[in-house]
Amino acid sequence: MYSFRGTEGQVIMMAGKTVARAQTNLFMEFLKKEALSAEELTGMRNASAARNMVARAVPLSATISKQEREAIIQRSEMGQETRESLVAQLAQAESDGKSRDTPLYLKFKALAYVHPETSSGLGKLLYTAHPQSLTMRILVGALSAAGHPQAQEALVNVIRARPSDSPALLTLVKSLGSVESPTMLAENTLRDLAANAPDWDVGATAQLALGTMARNLADTSPERADKIVERVVSQINSSPSEDRTRLLLLVLGNAGSIRALPTITRFVADPSAPVRSSAVLALRWIESVKVDALLIKALSSDPDPAVRLEATFALSFREPTPSTLQAQKRAFLEDQAVMVRLAALENLWNVHKSFPEVRRLVKQSAAHDPSKEVRKAAAEIMAMYPSDYFDE
Repeated sequence: MYSFRGTEGQVIMMAGKTVARAQTNLFMEFLKKEALSAEELTGMRNASAARNMVARAVPLSATISKQEREAIIQRSEMGQETRESLVAQLAQAESDGKSRDTPLYLKFKALAYVHPETSSGLGKLLYTAHPQSLTMRILVGALSAAGHPQAQEALVNVIRARPSDSPALLTLVKSLGSVESPTMLAENTLRDLAANAPDWDVGATAQLALGTMARNLADTSPERADKIVERVVSQINSSPSEDRTRLLLLVLGNAGSIRALPTITRFVADPSAPVRSSAVLALRWIESVKVDALLIKALSSDPDPAVRLEATFALSFREPTPSTLQAQKRAFLEDQAVMVRLAALENLWNVHKSFPEVRRLVKQSAAHDPSKEVRKAAAEIMAMYPSDYFDE
C-alpha cells in the first residue's frame, strides 16, 4: 500500500498586515494497477495530439510573463466592448457633461493595449479635441499608459497636428514623456519641441520630459539615456541665465543618472539659493552614498529654509538610513522653519514602522510642541490610530 499526504499554506500580506490565509491539503492513496487496452491507449494519444494542435503544453508550475499577465488583465477589462462602442460612450459623456473618467479611461487603455492597431484612429480623435475636454484626458492617458510604439506614434502625430496649441501640447508632452519604453521617434519629437516650442512653458516641459525619458531608458537602453544626460550637462555648462540653469538641473533630476552627480554637486554650493534648491532636489533619484551626505549637509546647515525644504523633499524619495533618519529627526526638533519641520515629520512618519521611536516622537509633539502647526499635524496622525499604538 502506497500513499502520500501534503499541506501547503499561503499568507497574503499588505503594508505589513495579514489580509488573507489559505491552506491546501492533499492526500493520495494507491488502490490498484490497471492496463489500458490498445483501443483506449490509441484514443488517448489521438486526444493528446489534438490538444497539442490547439495550445502548447505547459507544466502546472509554469508562471506567465509580465506581458502575458497584463494582456489577460486588459482583455478582461475590455470585455465585449469595441472601438465603436467606446467612442460612442465617450461622445455621450462629452455631450451630457457627466464625468466618467476612470471607467472609460480603463476601457480605452485596454482597447489600445489589446488592439495596438486602433491607436492611430484614437489619436485622430485628438486632432480637434479641446485641451481640457474629457476626450483629451482619457485618450491621451490611455495611449500613454499603453505605451507601445503605435501608441507613441499616435501621440506624436497629434503633437504635429497641433504645433501652436500650447495648452494641448503641455498635456501631450507630459504623457509622451512618461511612457515606459520610449521610441526614438518619441525622443526626437521631444528634443525638437525643447528647441523649437511655441512658448517657454512647452519647451521647458519637453526638456523635463526628456529627463524622465532618460530615467526610463536607463535599464533597457543605457546608451540613449547617457546621451540625453550628456547633452543636458553640456547645455548647463553654457547656460546663459539662472532660470535656464535651474530648469536644466531639474531635467538632470528627472534623469536620476550618476553621470550627472558631479555637475549637480557643483551647483549644490552655488551662491544663489534658488539654484541650490534646484540642485538639491535634483539629487533625489541618484543612487550613490555621496548623495545622502550632500542632502544631510543641505538639511542641516544651508542658511535658506527653501533649500532645507527641498532637501527634506528629496530625502522622501530615498531609502532611509540611520544617518538620514537622524538628520531629519534633528531637523524636526530644531529647525527654525515650520515648513521644514512639517516636511520632516511627514518623512519620519512614512517610515515609522521600521523606526518605532517615531511614534513616541509624534505623541510628544502632539502634546508639547511649541508650534501650533506641528501640534496639529501630530494630533492628526494620532487620530488615525488607537491611542495605545503610540505607546509601543
